[in-house]
Amino acid sequence: PARTAGGSSTGCGVAVALGLAALGLGTDGGGSVRNPALHCGVVGFKPSLGAWGYGGVPVYAPSLDTLGLIGRRVDCVARGAAVLGTPVGAAPDRPRLIVPARLVAEADAPTRALFAAALARLRDFDLIEAEVPLWREADAACGTISLAEGGAALAALPAEAPIGAHLKARAAAARALPGSAVTDARAVAARFTDALRGVLARTGAGAVLTPGWPFAAPPVTAAEVEVNGRTVPLDPLRSLFVRVANAAGAPAVMLPAGMYPEEVPFGVHLLGAPGGDGAVLALAGRIETALPATGVPAVVFTDGL
Repeated sequence: PARTAGGSSTGCGVAVALGLAALGLGTDGGGSVRNPALHCGVVGFKPSLGAWGYGGVPVYAPSLDTLGLIGRRVDCVARGAAVLGTPVGAAPDRPRLIVPARLVAEADAPTRALFAAALARLRDFDLIEAEVPLWREADAACGTISLAEGGAALAALPAEAPIGAHLKARAAAARALPGSAVTDARAVAARFTDALRGVLARTGAGAVLTPGWPFAAPPVTAAEVEVNGRTVPLDPLRSLFVRVANAAGAPAVMLPAGMYPEEVPFGVHLLGAPGGDGAVLALAGRIETALPATGVPAVVFTDGL
């Protein structure tokens, strides 16, 4: 309870992990479904941009935002995805996954150890070491686009809207953002999307596999974390592995994969090619069977669910 449960669809992650709901529906503009799934030890799925209708939901960053699902197991999330129009595909007999080793090296030592243990369980997968060009640049570009589009949404609120100091500061930062910065960020995101498609096609891999965050869920009040002997700001490092999925408009799944020594959930993140939603869910189901149990009870479906 003293640590962050992730955001911003925090209630969904907590409710599903505590067994108060079988399935949570949230929104994801930069990890906001996958982050709470990670920190609550459950499964989070973000589809490709535009895959599901967004009617009736406030859209703060239209270039990035999607709906998303949180469940205790992949099969539960997959059933929800099928209702929304995304049937699960079929995974190859021996799937291939890209592991970007240099990128993963930016995580702290406990995270790298847990990730290595997870990889060791994937004996039925071909793991290909490769980097996706422009990954860090795309992460930063997503932040710029989010600031600009979120700032526009804040500017549209009535002057008397009761927003806090943090959002007021964000609105001011958005107003100060040069238009050229947003244009450049969109160009970087487009080039990264092409690079992601290219690497996956060239290697024959179905997805890129990384840790969920570079470190364990920090205390709720933390603004800094210790990573590899350095004290660094929580942002933007926490988003290193998740936010590029929004930059590329690509599907992504967060899977529970063990626990840190402090009994804090650890997870792995699966990033697919834009439009490959069903295939990524199929891969996630295969990977899930190889990963350690988390202690979160599985959903028991009845005829009524």
